Amino acid sequence: MENPDNIVRIYKIVDNTNGNVYIGSTKQAVSNRVARHRNYMNNEGEYCSSSIVLKNKDYHYGQIDYCHKDERKELEQFYINSTENCINYKKLNFNKSEWAKQKVKCECGCEINRNSWNKHRNTLKHQIKMQNIFEKK
Repeated sequence: MENPDNIVRIYKIVDNTNGNVYIGSTKQAVSNRVARHRNYMNNEGEYCSSSIVLKNKDYHYGQIDYCHKDERKELEQFYINSTENCINYKKLNFNKSEWAKQKVKCECGCEINRNSWNKHRNTLKHQIKMQNIFEKK
């Protein structure tokens, strides 16, 4: 049974004026995390690369994925590296093909290839298992 506190949201903030994208991850609600980004931008001395996207005050944001907390950095890095117009400073090189073939354990308990992740999460089997997990909490 997966603890909901172990679930991390991967999100993006998109600048509507130029298409720049910031990728982030959080255990809290995405709206709360974006509010913290705005606070960083408004406070002198605190800076995050998200300021590049937020400075025009014309942006939208949303969750794009989720994962177990142990996979957070890896999945966030995947989106940073594969998102067009991404402005994050943490870009790294890695082999996307090898990463996609790795076996991972889904929070529902199934073991799947990373490249099957989205397909798996849309299956009825996954949805039923997740519903059962959250109902038991």
